Amino acid sequence: MPGAAVACTSLIFGHGQSEHERTVHALADGSRDGALFTDGIRCTANVEDLAAASWEIALSDEAGVLHLAGRTP
Repeated sequence: MPGAAVACTSLIFGHGQSEHERTVHALADGSRDGALFTDGIRCTANVEDLAAASWEIALSDEAGVLHLAGRTP
């Protein structure tokens, strides 16, 4: 499908309600043991921002692999 768009996202955060987000917070504050990624640098992206970007892509003629990420600190 040459006209398809694939959106690759970064680490998604929202309102703290997902299990993934709670796990990351627990790892960060030391209340849970474990590790995440050690072979890359990633930037978080807000779920509302990703939804807006995805909608913009859906309404456009963009095609291919598109990398969606949050703002750099």
